[in-house]
Amino acid sequence: MLEHFNDDCLYYAVTCQRCSRTVTQKDVFDHVMSGDCVQEQPQTPPTPEGVGAVSWLESLQSLDNRLTESTRLSLDAIKDVHEAQISLERNMSALRQFSREEIDGIRGQLESTVRSVCRENTERVLASCGNIRTATNALKTASLDSKKDMGQAFKALADSINRRSEIEEQLLGMRKEFDDKLSTVLTATKAILGDKLNSSEPLEWTIDGWSKLKDAEKRAEEAVNYSKQPGYFYGYSILPGAQIVDIGGTPSLRLVFHICKGLYDELLTWPLEKEFHFKVVHPFEKGNVRCQVSKCRNNNMEGLKMPTTSRSERLFATSGIPIKTLEANGYVKNDKIMARLEVFP
Repeated sequence: MLEHFNDDCLYYAVTCQRCSRTVTQKDVFDHVMSGDCVQEQPQTPPTPEGVGAVSWLESLQSLDNRLTESTRLSLDAIKDVHEAQISLERNMSALRQFSREEIDGIRGQLESTVRSVCRENTERVLASCGNIRTATNALKTASLDSKKDMGQAFKALADSINRRSEIEEQLLGMRKEFDDKLSTVLTATKAILGDKLNSSEPLEWTIDGWSKLKDAEKRAEEAVNYSKQPGYFYGYSILPGAQIVDIGGTPSLRLVFHICKGLYDELLTWPLEKEFHFKVVHPFEKGNVRCQVSKCRNNNMEGLKMPTTSRSERLFATSGIPIKTLEANGYVKNDKIMARLEVFP
């Protein structure tokens, strides 16, 4: 490095501010002091008298300033190069201080460290191999146990397959028995439904407190008496009642009723289309021997569709039986009247 710097290294080329020649920075001082630097003579154009002398002095002063600055920079650069040379020589001297024995000692330490690291890694690898052998043995043991369990499972499966035909026969027998019972139930259900949907039984109830019912009508209050429970008429669930109301200026007893939610609503035809016979039975004459009848069909009523709540709104007939007729002919006994509802197709 030192030889290169002294002989071949051009370092940094600069232009001399005095002679405009290019030299290396490390040779600037020798260039100036050796006499090679010849200041160029500026060509001064003709100037008026008295002006040329001043310009010439200013040019010389400027050139001298540039030369001084260049010289300062060159000296700083030479100082830096000298310091670098001293540092390089110091490092080379320190490197030469290591003897062959010291180098061998350092090499021995490195080899010892490498052997120690290799030994530790070898021990780790051997330990890992031992763990792998242990896991392999455990896996073999588990495999043997699994084979034993699988053998038992296959045996149980074979037994189940052998019993399959027996189980299938039992299931077929149970299914046949179930089908027979279901057929019996369906037959009975159809018979019951046929009876319920194709027949209608009269429903009778007692109107108690006849005098109170009449007084309520006179006071313009609601005068209604219902059966205690609904009845089924061709499958329709109907709760009948009787109401005293003025019809055409005549106090009369007429039929009122509610259509209730029933068991067979989904099987019926809606709206309801039947003929209602509201009867008052004479207490001394049973059956239809003697009674007053009020007939009506659904065309005289509204709201006969399938109920969406527990029961429909109140429905009523437009005709009734005069109160005077009932009382004059002995239909009232012990302040009671026997009412009956019959429904026909």
